[in-house]
Amino acid sequence: MGVARPLLGLLPKSLVARVYALYSATLLTFVGVGLALFYHYQFIQAIEDAQVAAGTLSEVVAQTVSDSVVIGDYDTVKRTLDKAMFGSRFESAAYIDLRGGSVRVERDLPLAVVPPAWLTERIAARLYEVNRNISVGGRDYGILRLTFDADVVAADLWVLLRASLLGALASLIGGLVLIRIPLARWLGNLDRLRQYESEIEAGTMDVRQVLADDAPIEIRRTFELFNRAATSLQQEREQAAVTLAAIADGVLTTDCEGSVVYANPAATRIFGEPEESLRGRNVRDLLPAMGGSDGEALPLAEWTALRVDVHADSKRMVLDTSLAPIFGRDTRLAGFVLACRDVTKSFQLEEQLRVQLNARETALNALRDVLRGMLPADQFADTGGDDIEAVSRLIGTLVREREASRRALDNQQFALDQHAIVSVTDRNGRIIYANDRFSDISGYSREELLGRDHRVLKSGLHPPEFYENMWQAISHGEVWRGEICNRSKGGSLHWMRATIVPFQGADGRPEQYIAIRTDITERKKTEDALQKAKEAAELANRAKSDFLANMSHEIRTPMNAVIGMTELVLDTELSSEQREHLNIVKSSAESLLTVINDILDFSRIEAGKLSVECVDFDFGRTLSDTLRGLAIDARSKNLELLSDIESRMPRRVRGDPTRLRQILVNLVGNALKFTERGEVVVRVRLLERGANQALVQLSVADTGIGIPRAKQEQIFDAFTQADTSTTRKYGGTGLGLTITRKLVQLMGGRIWLESEPGKGSTFHFTVRLGTDAVGAVVSVVPAQLAGKRVLVVDDNAANREILCARLDEWGLQSTAVAAPEAALEAAQSSPDRYECALLDAVMPGMDGYVLAERMQAPEFDGRRPRIIVLSSAGPALDAERAAASGIAESLNKPIAADELLAALCRVFEADPMAAVAQGAAAPGRAAQKSDNTLDVLLVEDHPINQKLAQSLLEKWGHRTTLANNGREGLEAWRTGRFDVVLMDMQMPVMSGIEATQAIRQIEAASGQGRVPIIAMTANAMESDRGACLAAGMDDYLSKPINAAELKLRLDRLGAAKSGITLSNFDYAQALENDVDQEILELIADAFLDAYPADLKQLREAMAAGNSETVMRTAHTLKGILAQFEARPAAALARDIEVRARSGTVDLALEVDQLECEIERLASCLQKYCKAGAHCA
Repeated sequence: MGVARPLLGLLPKSLVARVYALYSATLLTFVGVGLALFYHYQFIQAIEDAQVAAGTLSEVVAQTVSDSVVIGDYDTVKRTLDKAMFGSRFESAAYIDLRGGSVRVERDLPLAVVPPAWLTERIAARLYEVNRNISVGGRDYGILRLTFDADVVAADLWVLLRASLLGALASLIGGLVLIRIPLARWLGNLDRLRQYESEIEAGTMDVRQVLADDAPIEIRRTFELFNRAATSLQQEREQAAVTLAAIADGVLTTDCEGSVVYANPAATRIFGEPEESLRGRNVRDLLPAMGGSDGEALPLAEWTALRVDVHADSKRMVLDTSLAPIFGRDTRLAGFVLACRDVTKSFQLEEQLRVQLNARETALNALRDVLRGMLPADQFADTGGDDIEAVSRLIGTLVREREASRRALDNQQFALDQHAIVSVTDRNGRIIYANDRFSDISGYSREELLGRDHRVLKSGLHPPEFYENMWQAISHGEVWRGEICNRSKGGSLHWMRATIVPFQGADGRPEQYIAIRTDITERKKTEDALQKAKEAAELANRAKSDFLANMSHEIRTPMNAVIGMTELVLDTELSSEQREHLNIVKSSAESLLTVINDILDFSRIEAGKLSVECVDFDFGRTLSDTLRGLAIDARSKNLELLSDIESRMPRRVRGDPTRLRQILVNLVGNALKFTERGEVVVRVRLLERGANQALVQLSVADTGIGIPRAKQEQIFDAFTQADTSTTRKYGGTGLGLTITRKLVQLMGGRIWLESEPGKGSTFHFTVRLGTDAVGAVVSVVPAQLAGKRVLVVDDNAANREILCARLDEWGLQSTAVAAPEAALEAAQSSPDRYECALLDAVMPGMDGYVLAERMQAPEFDGRRPRIIVLSSAGPALDAERAAASGIAESLNKPIAADELLAALCRVFEADPMAAVAQGAAAPGRAAQKSDNTLDVLLVEDHPINQKLAQSLLEKWGHRTTLANNGREGLEAWRTGRFDVVLMDMQMPVMSGIEATQAIRQIEAASGQGRVPIIAMTANAMESDRGACLAAGMDDYLSKPINAAELKLRLDRLGAAKSGITLSNFDYAQALENDVDQEILELIADAFLDAYPADLKQLREAMAAGNSETVMRTAHTLKGILAQFEARPAAALARDIEVRARSGTVDLALEVDQLECEIERLASCLQKYCKAGAHCA
């Protein structure tokens, strides 16, 4: 540690210079080590190359001169050696025969570069002479000896090393120069921050003032955090300063030696000196009674209630003082805080009390003397002193009792005075006693208080009723307790917790009132501060919500145009390149929209306002619709997207379908994103089933990259993914799983995962859903399907397993094969004919369409199965080819169980009613242009959104009337007749909510039918949705508008349109909700019996002002009306429920309108339900 401190002094002061020096030292070290390793390797390689070359040359020379050696032709040997030496690294070559004769050749090679001597010496030490024995026919003739020239080898190696050294030096210099510029740009701002550290801490300079104009965005964000922290610190300092200035006790802070560094205004008043004079003085000078010398350290232990005498301004003062040490973050002593309170008056009163006690003692002694002298001594002796002794004993006893009573009373009074503020008033309210604390708090002396009316302390903050209630209680002998505010003589307000006890007189009436109070002013100030802080936090939260709403609105408005216009252009004729580019635009816009939604949901989580609703919905339909929307992504990556729902799962449940869909989109979307091959399977299992609730487990399994065990819990944290490479490759905000976990928790469940890197992941989650008798209904399998033999052909094992399980469950006999060739063989060789075949459309080698055509060959006469093609990619087969291939049905994956059952019913012509009902809802058979054209009032102020909406509506065959704001929309609605209103929320002149409220008021007053109003807004907050529904809107679509969702709503309205009224009972949709006609009729009968009582209960609760019953009854009616697809009536019930939830019960017009709609529905049910008609 002693060596490190001097070295630290050598470091540069600038952060840029320090980092640059560290980088330079590191880079120099790496380059140096690299050069050393390179030299070592090249040195060894040069030695090995020289030795290998020498061995090869000696072998060649030996073979060349062997014949010459045998005949003794030494001239030839010499010439051969001379040639061999040319261009080699040898300085000499010699042949020595067995007789000692020799032939020697030497060369003096010129050197282009002179190597250093140390390198030559190292090479010479490692190179040896090469000796080769020359023998012919097994006879030795001599030795061939080659001697290396170490200078040549060293020169070659030195040239290479010098070039490498120059290259490394150039790289080092270039790297140092290049890193200097970004370091100065990034860290220079931090240097300036350190330079102005004192000004920033003092609050005289904004952190952003030291920020360079070209600073990177990360540094700017860091400086913003610094600035907010500095601002918050300054605010805390100001608040602390205000608090210290306001309190009545003196506060001094000192350094470790006891020198004053701060004094609040109360301390300056107590010591009679300004703060500048007090600053720097030692507290022992100010409070000599503390003892000790100036150089002596103050005690570290805390002490309180130490009473000291001081003399300030030539006045003697008595102070109650307390001292506490202050420790820094490193637990070292940083100073002391000394609090002092002026108790001079209390001390003086104590002195007066002591004087009075002494006087009393003197009087008692005098009385004793008087008694002793009452009789002469001789008479005292004659009488034996009996009388005087008796009197003395009596007086003594009385005196002792009185003294004991006095002491007890004094002790009680002292204890009471120390802890309470006590006063006594007579029956007229005049003060007859007040203790010292009462005088201190009120500011009146005891003489001023006695005889005055207690109303002199009234603050004026309480209403007359407050005092009337108090007087009513105590005048009847009751104890009154409460909090009251009194005003002192100086005008200051003091809050008290008071207890007033009446004392009865002989006449039974209260004669005196004793009031015992406790000062709670500080607590009230704290409560007020907390209330203000709470209001400030709520204001900040509202500001944040407003900002998020505005941000969402501003982003979604242009995003609506981007996505909508892109979809319109994609529906036109385009080249493949144009279509590809537009698909990229649409995909990118949707990705941005996903990010925006994640951020909004995450903000709701932070604010604790993320919520779920509870409505009735079709679980299977919700799952199917969700997966069908994700199937496009699966097809684009050639992945199988499969679903498997347990048969026991209720069809109708209560919960939040939107949030459930959001969870599935997050999990399945992630599975598709991180999976390159294989499949993604969604499984649903019913874990528990109670009377009104079910616990459901959903699993999303993929065959993707997997997640390491160490990262499996981390990925549920905000802004976190498994690793940074995942973020770079796949993108994403890291919020999806955080939001998913919160939604699962809100739905009463939990989420966990199982994963193995390289093999895939399975995310499991549970949710609690409400159920009832209707929800327990499952799909009914017609008896005609029992025993039918079905051949399943699919190369995906998971899909084969799911399909076979469903078929076996429905009573059909299934056989599964993985390849088309096996299917052909099974269809031909099976003893019994397969009556139906489920063929995967895309299989290796032979696809499902070709396989279907092969099954139409002559050899299959009498054995041809009915064919259902299961497709997960590509366009649908045209009708002509489908008929030629024997294809009866085509279903798109993922396939819902109801869709497959409906297709089998149609193929085998089983239960035509169910087939028709299911066929109307089969996927891939979406209706084209609606047969019922709607008159649509479009209320929108944004020109691009106007053009987009008009284009979509005209494309779907609807008539459109445009209004530029809410006022124009209201006027257009008054003068025209419209089937539906599409209403924006934020518009100039009149907002969409104001226009909707005006329309609903006019409808209620005039008895007109309720026109459906659908909100189309860029505000995506939950509060915006609630505001729309509370205003009377029937539905809500957030921008960017999903064309498919808008079309679905308009198609339902178009299908329901009949005449001029929109009130309807949609038999087909209601039948789909309740599976079959028999169940629907049972529900209808029950409704017809119960609804009059429900309406009566609704009116009685409204008359009684019971909003809870109004809300509950409206909720019940809303659920059953939605079951019948009576949308206007259900919308009215929902409107009543929403308004009752806010406490409103004045809903007579709304209830009248609801009753009218229900009566019309009842008429439809009685007249048409059994006929399967559509009512209007």
